[in-house]
Amino acid sequence: MCLDDVQSVIGNDEWELAILIYSIELKASGKTLLLISSDKSPSALSVKLPDLNSRLTWGEIYQLNSLTDEQKLVCCNITLINEEFNYPMRRLIFTYTTSKRHAHII
Repeated sequence: MCLDDVQSVIGNDEWELAILIYSIELKASGKTLLLISSDKSPSALSVKLPDLNSRLTWGEIYQLNSLTDEQKLVCCNITLINEEFNYPMRRLIFTYTTSKRHAHII
């Protein structure tokens, strides 16, 4: 299960409780694979529920840096190859350089 942009619901009592309950149920089921993303580290979030705060800091924590433009092009190219699209690199570069620079748009 993935929870993206969790910072947008932290501070909301109902959401915090729902995330806490879900994490407890997930662990009890033996399916402990939970991925949570945020624009802040868990310690920088203003979590109201102490139990949720401890669960957010319990597992492994990774800070991911933004991709460079070149890395984004490589990722797009790999995706196109995997999807069996024949899209020349020169066209990909043109599309990338003339569009907004958000990966979900490209």
